[in-house]
Amino acid sequence: MAENRLREKIATKKYSYNIVKELEEENKTTFKVVFFINQPAHPISQTVTFDFIVTDTIKFKTEGNVSFYNIEHVDIETIIDREYQQKLRFQVKV
Repeated sequence: MAENRLREKIATKKYSYNIVKELEEENKTTFKVVFFINQPAHPISQTVTFDFIVTDTIKFKTEGNVSFYNIEHVDIETIIDREYQQKLRFQVKV
């Protein structure tokens, strides 16, 4: 049930995702979700990972962030875009 609620809220046209970890506690379920750009003909080159907490609300935090966002108050695709671009900007070219 918690996973279905989460899937409804994180689906975007631009990004695919994998739920890679789930932990159920008393009144909450936590998920680690990896997002990547939809590019069927190309390998996955970059990902961003968010931590989600599902209770009566769904909150999440981005990589390296300590504050949580309420998913009802933000556009998830905009947040993923920002994190993705930031990660690409700081990626070391070898």
